[in-house]
Amino acid sequence: MKFNPLKVLPVLALFVITSIACNLSAGGPTPPRTVEAPAADAYSADVPLEPTMIYDPATNQVTVIFTEQQLTGYVISALASNPDIPLTDPQVNLTNGQAEIYGQFEQGILSANVRLVATISVNAEGGLEPELVSADLGPVPVTSQMLDTISSALDESFSTSLNPGSTGIRAQSVTITEGLVTVTGTQQ
Repeated sequence: MKFNPLKVLPVLALFVITSIACNLSAGGPTPPRTVEAPAADAYSADVPLEPTMIYDPATNQVTVIFTEQQLTGYVISALASNPDIPLTDPQVNLTNGQAEIYGQFEQGILSANVRLVATISVNAEGGLEPELVSADLGPVPVTSQMLDTISSALDESFSTSLNPGSTGIRAQSVTITEGLVTVTGTQQ
């Protein structure tokens, strides 16, 4: 009996197509640089962020500096306490006045890279207020309805953890530069 490769080709093609279909990856944006994630136990819901703080008692002025690594740890902690959000491997990049959050979205057999771009301002009460500027899921921008949902979750996270009542600091300004967020304000 002679081996006929043409008879095996359809079975092999079916195997390859099935393998690809079982895990669809849509690709998408990737971070411009890698931020070293903190140790798994460095951040949790019970452990607050520990930014660099500089206090001038003569002026009651406080400067608080957050790094990309600290904010990445904060996002990891927030996602761990909210398993309904299908985002893994988060990473925060700070650049050009914006915070860019990258991660991997996984839902069923679909996986895609995600990028959320936000600015942060100071509200009338002296709290930090994020504004989601854009979001990309895989190679396409996120719909306005999904953008609103993500924005609401971001607002809730900021309002509960980074407001004057929980920090004791009334922010006056916030600046995002390469790798750092600097908040200046007064001690309450």
